[in-house]
Parts: sequence; C-alpha cells; structure tokens
Amino acid sequence: MIINRERDSCFGRGFTSANTILNLLWDPAGGGPPNGWIDRAINATPVSKSIGGAGWHVIEDGTAEAEPYIVVSNHTAANVAANPNRFDEPHKILKIIQSYTGSRFVIEAYLWWDVGALPPQGTGYGLWASAYVATVDDGPFVYDFRGGPEFIALSANNNESWSTFVLGDWFADSSTKWFPYDKTVASAVVNNPTGTGASAFVELADATEVNRFEVGEYYYLTDYNGVEKAEYVKVTAKDITGPTYGVTVEQINSTAFAVGSVLAAYAHRFYCFFTNKQVTGTGKYDQVIPYCSNYSNKAYVTGLNEIKNEFTGSIGLLNVMQPDDEGNYAVEEPFVGEDIDGSNGSDEMNNTLGKCVGCWMSSINGLTKMQIGRTIEDPPGNPLNFMYMENREGFAFLAPDYDSTT
Repeated sequence: MIINRERDSCFGRGFTSANTILNLLWDPAGGGPPNGWIDRAINATPVSKSIGGAGWHVIEDGTAEAEPYIVVSNHTAANVAANPNRFDEPHKILKIIQSYTGSRFVIEAYLWWDVGALPPQGTGYGLWASAYVATVDDGPFVYDFRGGPEFIALSANNNESWSTFVLGDWFADSSTKWFPYDKTVASAVVNNPTGTGASAFVELADATEVNRFEVGEYYYLTDYNGVEKAEYVKVTAKDITGPTYGVTVEQINSTAFAVGSVLAAYAHRFYCFFTNKQVTGTGKYDQVIPYCSNYSNKAYVTGLNEIKNEFTGSIGLLNVMQPDDEGNYAVEEPFVGEDIDGSNGSDEMNNTLGKCVGCWMSSINGLTKMQIGRTIEDPPGNPLNFMYMENREGFAFLAPDYDSTT
C-alpha cells in the first residue's frame, strides 16, 4: 500500500494558528500547495511536520467561513469537476470542519462535490459518513495522520483516549465467490432511463459494454452529478445485436436517470469506520459503506449501510492463536458486508461484498491501541508493521504502520 505517516504533538485545533492539528493538516496561509500533510507528496522517508504526506488535493478552501472547513480529494479539483460520476477510479471526497462544537473536528464523506466560488460554499452530493475526532481546544495533545490514495486515517488523543476516522477501499473479483465482480463491471449510461416503477431499458455504448452484465443478476444504477440517486436493479434482458445496445432492468422507481449515470456491480468500493458518530439516531453508523442492496424499498437504497466484519470459519483461529506455541498470532483480512440499511432495517441486508485493502483483524491480546500492533509478513519474507486502531466486535482492526511509495 502507498502510504505515509505523521505523528507528533500539537496545541489546539484551528486552521490558522501555528502547530494546531488542523493547521498541521493544512495551512491556509501556507503560500500555495503543498500547505500541509494532506497535500504533501508521498515520500519514501517522511520527516514529521516537514516531508511526506497523503498526496491528496484541497479542492475547496473554506477556512475563512464562520465554521472553517476544507474539502479534500484524492483527485484534483479539475478532475472532480469534469468527472462527477467517474467509476474507473471513483473520487474520495472529505469535508473536514473546525466544528462550532468545541474540542473536535468533523469529517464528512461525499461521493461528489460541486466546488463553490466562496462565498457561497460548494455543495456535496451523496453524503455517506459523518464523524468527529475529539481534540483539545487550548492545550497540548498528540495527533496521528496516515494515508495515501487507497487509505486515510485521521486520529487524535485528547489526553483521555484515542479517536479516529478511517476511509479505505474494499476489493472484490472472481476469487471472492460471494461477490465475484471486478470493479470493471461498470459502464456509463447513454440514454435517460425513465423511472416508472416498471421495467426500463438502460442504453449502453456497445455490445462490449453490455456483455459486462449478466441476465438475472443485480446491479446498482447511480448518479451523483448534482443529484443523489442510487437504485438496486435486476437485469432481465440484454441487447447485444443493436442498433441500440443495452440492458432491460426489472424496474426503476426514481425519476429518470441522466445521461452519464453509471450501471455497475458496485462503483464506490469504499468503507468508513470511526470512533465517534457525528449524527445520532438511525443512519450514519460507525461502520458504513455508501449504499446497500435494498431491492423492495427503494426509498432507502441511498441510505447508509453498516459494515459487518465477518469471521465465520476462522473466529476460532483468531481467538485460539493468540499466540500459538511459536508465538505467532492469527490475522485475517476483514470482510465488508451488509448488516443494516439507512432505515434501520436488516431484512434484505444479505450480501458480503469484499475485503478491506491492506488492513487486517487480530485478537487484541498483547496490543495497546495506537501504540502496539502486529508485524505481518505479507508476502512471506516481507515483514510490515500494522497498528491497532480500533476495537471492533472484540477484535483489533490493524491499519498500516509503515511508510511506502509502492
């Protein structure tokens, strides 16, 4: 995994005061990018507070607003603006806010951001996660940043405990039999398929695009270009002879999808987990993915979906090998699956989707959060360190604790 880390002490949380956590993340008076860790380039040998960072881009600077914020992405502002529904490498977009509420900063995850010429502020579409990291307003504390193109984690210890926000990728392909769809199972929509509650024809560019999809299987139809639309649809027929190529889906319930919408097995293969929910009540759980397979109730398909870290078949290994007679611990790639939808329902949440990229689960035995983790040889002969970041279902979530440009 390509990743850089920075951990040090800071004092307070604002963007504009030197040595605060948000100023170290990004300095609005830095004289042009890179202005802080978030937009500094990945470096093989990073030095705290000076060299190395996540290599992201600040696409909107709202630090002069009443509630200061920045919007960051793994892609440039021009790329985000030109490709709202990009599906070959979907945009990761975070709004990082110096909250009105003291001793915290808020992080919100979106699927697209329409950049504003401040004022007014820009607009986010497809909000799918919202959390806060606890800090200290007027005192010293320790922060921890780690990230790159696939994974980012922002953490702080407010002198009582650690809290964190993590955004990462999950993957699936033909080797994941419960969801054997590579991310290339995706295509741009050519027509405006109309939502009538009945079957609809989704036009695609050519026979090659159509043949990415299978009759009888379910896919997601999404559009986040100035709207927020996601529907779970079943393909009932496909036309590969032309002159109009495409697939027929069982039903579309929303209003018409626009040209440039996306039909995909799952386009936004992301997950978030965090210590503190920013939104209470239903929705915005502490483990989420962007959308879920709620077929019968389309009103909630855009709702959030809880990640279920599954250990079926190996929970015994994780519990028993802690350690074994030779001092080795069992670890496992956590699975990302459905557990509950945005309406707090679970009747149709029955899909396991993929595995977290570059992260592991382990027993907690012998570990200390954000201090002592595991060393894993992946592949054998290549030992890498992984940090214990969060307790999930009694197990330790292990995130990369190394720096790498490859």
